[in-house]
Amino acid sequence: MIEDALFWLGLAAASGAGLLISLSQLHKRRKELNALQADAVTQRTAAALATERNAVLESQLATYQQELSALNAQLSAQNATLSERESHHQSQIKWAEESRATLRTELEVIGQKLLAS
Repeated sequence: MIEDALFWLGLAAASGAGLLISLSQLHKRRKELNALQADAVTQRTAAALATERNAVLESQLATYQQELSALNAQLSAQNATLSERESHHQSQIKWAEESRATLRTELEVIGQKLLAS
C-alpha cells in the first residue's frame, strides 16, 4: 500500500513538475507573443506614417511639376520674345548701316559737286 501511495505521489509530483514546466513555457511564449504584437503595432504605425508622408510628398511633387510646367511655358514665351526683339534689333542695325552707307554716298556726291563748282 505504501508502494501504491509512493507511486501515486511520484506520479503527482511528476505531473506537477510537468505542469510547472508547461506553465513556464506558456508564460515565456505569452511574453514573446506580446512583444511580437507590440512590434507589429509599431510597424503598422510606422507604415501608416510612411504612407501618409508618401501621399504628402506625391502631392508636393504634383504641385512642383505644375509649377515647373508653368515656368517652362514662361521661359519659352520669353525666349520667343527675346528672339523677336533680337531679330528686330538686327534689322534696325542693318537699316542704320544701310542708311549710313547711303548718306555717306550722298555726302560724297554732294562734296564732289561742291568741289566741281
